[in-house]
Amino acid sequence: RGKISPYLENGCSTALWRGYVGLWMIRDEKLFLLDVNVCGRDGLSIMKKIFPDSDGPLFVDWFTGDLAIQQGKMILYHHNGFDRYYQHEVVVSISNGEVESTVEFENGVRPGDARFSRRPDDIQKEIYRRINWKVLPGLSTKYRLFVDYRIGEDGRFSKAEVHGQLGDAYRKQLELILNEFPPVQVFYYRDKPINEGWTIPIIFSNEMKRRTRRH
Repeated sequence: RGKISPYLENGCSTALWRGYVGLWMIRDEKLFLLDVNVCGRDGLSIMKKIFPDSDGPLFVDWFTGDLAIQQGKMILYHHNGFDRYYQHEVVVSISNGEVESTVEFENGVRPGDARFSRRPDDIQKEIYRRINWKVLPGLSTKYRLFVDYRIGEDGRFSKAEVHGQLGDAYRKQLELILNEFPPVQVFYYRDKPINEGWTIPIIFSNEMKRRTRRH
C-alpha cells in the first residue's frame, strides 16, 4: 500500500478502505489479474505502479483460498454484519493460482417448501392473529414486548424468548403462541440451513386489540 498511497488519497467509499479495485479472470483453470483501478475511476489504472514488469494478464500464483462468484438477485440481506445472499453462487477453490474445484449452489427456500412464510412481517401478523385478547387484562396504555427467535433446521422456533416490561399474562400468551407456531420455511445457503434469527416488536394496546382480535 505504501508505494501506491499517493494515487489513493481521494478514496471513493468508506466500504473500501484499500482504495483500489482489481479485475480478475479465470482462464484455462488458472486465476489471472487483469488490471487494478483506483476506486470509482475505472479508467485510472495503477497496475504498472504495483507490478512494473507486468505485460498483460498476470498469473496469480500467490493466492490460495475460495472465491465466491455471486449471480442473480440478492434474496436476503442482514444489516448486522452486512451479510448478502444471492440466488446462485459459484465457489471456486484456488491453490497457488490454479483451480482445484468448482461447486455451484442454489440459495434460498427450497422449491416446494409450502410451510409458513419465513418473512418476519408475515410471522408478526400471524402472531397478532393468534392473540386471544379475551383472556388478557384490560389495557390503560400501550405496551411493547419484543420476541426474539431463531429458525431451526426443522423450521421450528428455537431459543424463542419474550422481552419487555409487561405482566405475566401477556408474556405467557406470546410464549404459548410461539410454542404452537407452525413450522416455517428454511433458508438454505450453500446447501446448509442458516440459523436465522430476528427480533420483532409486539404492541399491546386497545387500538391493536380492535384491529387484530378474533371475531
